[in-house]
Amino acid sequence: MELKVTKVDCFNRDSIPDENETIADDLNFDELVKNIKSMNIYFRYPRDCPFARGNWLIDLQFKDGGLLCLKLPKEMTEEKVHKFCHPLIDYFKNKAH
Repeated sequence: MELKVTKVDCFNRDSIPDENETIADDLNFDELVKNIKSMNIYFRYPRDCPFARGNWLIDLQFKDGGLLCLKLPKEMTEEKVHKFCHPLIDYFKNKAH
């Protein structure tokens, strides 16, 4: 069995974003999107993650192989997470067309 170790950078957001706040407010969005290969948004339940007691995660994989994990509060609704990620979701939708 081969073991692969990968460094993952992480950004932890402890507070729920304001109504009009998006991921573009937290990161240098224009520079970030140029280098993103893929993204995955998902919820990790507290029973599956006892240390963090659950949270929303946004995993971004970069073209150079780097990884960035954005952790959002578990108290956010799915709708709020999608609204926060809207600029990134739109970027990928537009890129696909």
